[in-house]
Amino acid sequence: MPDADKFSGCLLGGAVGDALGAAVEFMSLDEIRNVFGPDGIQNYAPAYGRTGAIAGNILGALYGKSSIPVEFLDQLELRELIEEMATDVVNFDYTDHYIEKYPPD
Repeated sequence: MPDADKFSGCLLGGAVGDALGAAVEFMSLDEIRNVFGPDGIQNYAPAYGRTGAIAGNILGALYGKSSIPVEFLDQLELRELIEEMATDVVNFDYTDHYIEKYPPD
């Protein structure tokens, strides 16, 4: 049985990373250091008109695939694999199929 706490942690961790990275998403390392100092960004900074903005990947988790514009999905690298893995997470059981596909370490 998937661990709901770990799955939630994955999504929440992504949200935190998304929010931290939003302010520096399109900056080079030199630009980040010039703006935020030699250690880079250390806390939430304003982005997209707010502090702690959560961008597309977490909004997609919240509202589903149908909330993502088709033109973005059509260009997404590894889209089929991502959709297959998401379906596998939702429908996961301990059958031989899943054990073969996702062997334990």
